[in-house]
Amino acid sequence: MSKSKQPYRDTRVTWMETQSYITALLIKYGVTETRFTNYGGHAYVEFILPKEGWPVRLSIPVDLQDQRGTNARWRMLYWYLKAKLEAMKFGITDFKTEWLPFIAIGDKTVAEGLLPELERRGLKGEAFKGLLGPGASNDADS
Repeated sequence: MSKSKQPYRDTRVTWMETQSYITALLIKYGVTETRFTNYGGHAYVEFILPKEGWPVRLSIPVDLQDQRGTNARWRMLYWYLKAKLEAMKFGITDFKTEWLPFIAIGDKTVAEGLLPELERRGLKGEAFKGLLGPGASNDADS
């Protein structure tokens, strides 16, 4: 995607302000432990939803030399978190459905640990056709 068409590219909210908004949002949902980290070209937010007790880790690619892009990515992350938390609050989804890929186990998330192994075993794409039963499609566009 070209930088000019990137969502939130023109935000006036800095990434540092957005981190404070994310902290406030998480507090609203009972989170008391939050950590923000920059490492290896990525920014991370980690937290524990107290009811579930699982550590959650999300990452976004950042280039601190590109302030507008970094600001935009953090805004997107804020709205992403807000949508997930609100969907849980309304009973549309639950913790495991929304957060399983992001649960932190050691230095990886569940997705980072599991997906390469599934791909190594050839369990992708065609291997899952028909998983939903006869006549069902796994394609969201169908």
